[in-house]
Amino acid sequence: MPFFYGLGTKDMVLAISYIILVGLTVVYHWSAIEFIITIGAVTLAFFAGSMRKDKRIRDQEKHHS
Repeated sequence: MPFFYGLGTKDMVLAISYIILVGLTVVYHWSAIEFIITIGAVTLAFFAGSMRKDKRIRDQEKHHS
């Protein structure tokens, strides 16, 4: 059984983006702090994109459509 069994498509996209960031860090000689900030920004964007909308916002959108 592969070690990534049970991971979804979105999880694999995040893992691939981390691998790309490691490659960019090596190619462009980023410092450790630049790498950490970039990883944090990508992680924040990933989790913000998968957040559910607040119930009030969903109700308001239904009301206006």
